[in-house]
Amino acid sequence: MTRGRAALLELMHRYMGIAKAENFVILDGVSLLEIQKLTYLLQAWGENLQLRFMRGRYGPYAENLNHVLQRMEGHYLRGYGDRSEHVLKLRPIQLMPNAAATAQIWVDKNAPGLREGFTAIEELLLGFSSPYGVELLSTVHWVAIESGLESMPTVADVIQGVQDWSNRKQELFTPNHIQRAYDQLAKHGWLKS
Repeated sequence: MTRGRAALLELMHRYMGIAKAENFVILDGVSLLEIQKLTYLLQAWGENLQLRFMRGRYGPYAENLNHVLQRMEGHYLRGYGDRSEHVLKLRPIQLMPNAAATAQIWVDKNAPGLREGFTAIEELLLGFSSPYGVELLSTVHWVAIESGLESMPTVADVIQGVQDWSNRKQELFTPNHIQRAYDQLAKHGWLKS
């Protein structure tokens, strides 16, 4: 078990708990789209997962995360597959039995400071614990942080940036939803002033 793997497993486990509480559904696992966005948020919080995020079709995307997931498949995860399935099918990647407990024990013993990051992400995700919600939050965060402006962009700048990202995002994310995500990020201290 490594710090990055333990962080990923614990984050998946916590996200499934939030989704259950908010949406009244028991998730079978976490989709690749959600894992990409959750790890983006953990790295944005300050945990160096050594993932190289770039602007992707569905928001911030790190190709090297796929290599991590491939190595974890069969040991800690099941359902990652061969990457032939379309990401929007939201196929669940499941935690293997005892993976969450093993990760939690590892974090408690070796990296208790990660708990602060998990808590920050849990608070941020309140009201956004769905594939749509995590894609929206991570995209809005990316646009705000990577805008290239000297000061924090206004919500109008971010709305324009999200809608300029792609036709898909322009059709999917309404200005009102982008505003809500921006406000949530600001409220929880994820946007620099």
